[in-house]
Amino acid sequence: MGYRITYGEQTRKRLPVRHVALGCLAVLAVLALILPSGREVICDILLPGNPAVTLDALHGMAEDLSQGISIGEAVTTFCGEIIAGGT
Repeated sequence: MGYRITYGEQTRKRLPVRHVALGCLAVLAVLALILPSGREVICDILLPGNPAVTLDALHGMAEDLSQGISIGEAVTTFCGEIIAGGT
C-alpha cells in the first residue's frame, strides 16, 4: 500500500506582469546610463532589424488598433510589413 506525506499546500508564487515590465524598463534605463552606446543598444532591442521599417510598421499597427482592428490582424499586418521591408 502506497502513501504520500503532504506538509501543507505548496503554491508557486507568480510575479505580476507589472513587476516584470517595470524590471525590464529598469534594466533598459541602466543600460542607457552605463553604456556609452546605450541608446543604440536599446533601439536594437526595441526596434529589431531596420529601425525605420520597424518604426513605420509599429505606427501602422497603432493606427490599426485605434481604428478597431483586432489585435491578431494588427500583429499579422505588423509582421508582414517587417518581413516585406527586410527583403
